[in-house]
Amino acid sequence: MIDVQQVLDALVPEGGAEFGDWDDVLARAGVRRAWRAVVAALVVVAAIAVPALVVAAVLLRPNVIFSHSKPAPNIVKKQFADLSLGAPPQFAISVQAARAREVGTFKIGGHRRPVWVAPMRDGGFCFMFERGFGGCTPRGPGRRILGATYQDGSPSGRWVAQVGGWIATRAANARIDVEYADGSTDDVPYVHVSAPISAGFFWFEVPPGHADAQTRFVAISVHDGNGRRLAREGFRYSPHRLPARPSRAHYTYVARPLPSRSAVPPTEPIQRGTANGVSVAAGANGVALFDLSGIDEHARSLLAKRRASVSYGCFTLVRQFGIFDDQELVFEGRFAPTVAVRIFGLRHPWDGCEIQGSYGHLWPDRNGSHSAVEIPFTGKGRRYLADRAAARDLALFVHMPKLHRIRKLIGEPLIRRLSAYPIVRLTSADSSPPVGKIGYAPAADGVTFVERSPTGRRFFVEIRDSRIVRKNLKPYAFVF
Repeated sequence: MIDVQQVLDALVPEGGAEFGDWDDVLARAGVRRAWRAVVAALVVVAAIAVPALVVAAVLLRPNVIFSHSKPAPNIVKKQFADLSLGAPPQFAISVQAARAREVGTFKIGGHRRPVWVAPMRDGGFCFMFERGFGGCTPRGPGRRILGATYQDGSPSGRWVAQVGGWIATRAANARIDVEYADGSTDDVPYVHVSAPISAGFFWFEVPPGHADAQTRFVAISVHDGNGRRLAREGFRYSPHRLPARPSRAHYTYVARPLPSRSAVPPTEPIQRGTANGVSVAAGANGVALFDLSGIDEHARSLLAKRRASVSYGCFTLVRQFGIFDDQELVFEGRFAPTVAVRIFGLRHPWDGCEIQGSYGHLWPDRNGSHSAVEIPFTGKGRRYLADRAAARDLALFVHMPKLHRIRKLIGEPLIRRLSAYPIVRLTSADSSPPVGKIGYAPAADGVTFVERSPTGRRFFVEIRDSRIVRKNLKPYAFVF
């Protein structure tokens, strides 16, 4: 056996310099001093490479400083702000929407999609993957370490194609793994966001070769830097069987009755309004009492149908983060002489209430694109209802199946087909038709449809090469 210490003692005489003269060694070896930087760099690399698992974890986990990340768009901030709409106070989400930020991007469906996060006032967080999913998780002793959602890879749900979610752990260099039925695993990259979020977010597309029962995804797990498992969530596949052929009664929807009175009376200040023989009393506590006992015959013919569903709702017009919107909550139930609802999260005072039937809308609409009963409380609410009817009317026309075919035409064929409808040809796309009429302005490669509200607001849908390229109907109506 070789005594290493004796060999070293023979090479380094006793009483010599503590570290020796390294420059002398290099000179005798014919090595120039410039190599010292290279040698030092190699030593550093070797030192870093020793804990290979730690390096891999760092590469898989970019660390994002929340305060340095990109602010979310205003529309996203507004979506965070709307999360508490309709939730009772004990379940309201106290999200700090103005602090929402973009913390990373993931490949979802072949496209890079951002993920946005916003802190909650209690220390939790909310998140949204663009065109994906989102949610909120509070901070507390019952907080989970792992939250995930899954997307089927086939209509029958026989295998998972994508999995996304979040992890909340203080473990340094935590690792996320997906597990397959054959025992193999894959590392899942994720983005870790600093305080006040203190969580990681991931979206993973299952690679090819995992689409059968022997190789498909079965679980996702979180481990700390030492390999200790912190959380695991298994996925249970359920067989999809085609149901027996149902009878016509199987598809019949029967609306449930809504309360005729409220356990809590409306509190002051109370807003009151009447239209079509229907009156509403709406309190500051969110209690709205609808009295339909004196409804006129026209509104009754739209609403009082056997087994029909009727929606009762109230709305507030808001401007959040520079975006105008109508916040409305509705309750569906049967037609009844009196109905009581309680609405949470809708800023008081309200701008109006309405009652709508389930009869659907076709152009020209039987009720002028208005709801069956519209009761404005404010001048702003009255103008909104008038503007919405005009926008709805234009959207219904443009969205007709026949118009989808006509929109593909240009020139004389387009004009000839549109002349069959009671609409007005305009001299230019900037002009407007009379109130209550739809106008159209043909162009070399398309057409622009226009309608003007009684308030003077002008709505338009511009079509080029059979596609809608510009429109200004939101939030009053939607068209595609």
